[in-house]
Amino acid sequence: MCENTTIIDVLGAVSAYPIPLAALQSAAEGAGIYPDAVVTSEMRNSKEFKCALASVYEYLSMAPNISQGGVSFSFTSDERKTFARKASNLLAEAGKNDAGVYGWQGEDF
Repeated sequence: MCENTTIIDVLGAVSAYPIPLAALQSAAEGAGIYPDAVVTSEMRNSKEFKCALASVYEYLSMAPNISQGGVSFSFTSDERKTFARKASNLLAEAGKNDAGVYGWQGEDF
């Protein structure tokens, strides 16, 4: 790995799909890491990085099919499911097992 590879570079490299820079920055910052920080082995194994990467996969699982500059980007249903599964697995690795749990989580009165 290049010694100057940033988190934003790695997050953007998971797919050829043109993920907006703002989405990549939001994924990193939302996970508590600085987007322009240099990636290290330690960083790649951190919970924060896994959460940021999960956010990118979640984005891809719902990304619209587009055509840009004569190039089309589209995902099949199976590819979208794979992205969602990767996101879920990364969140589980990061200890975020509550992913996908919605609604009221308390006692009924």
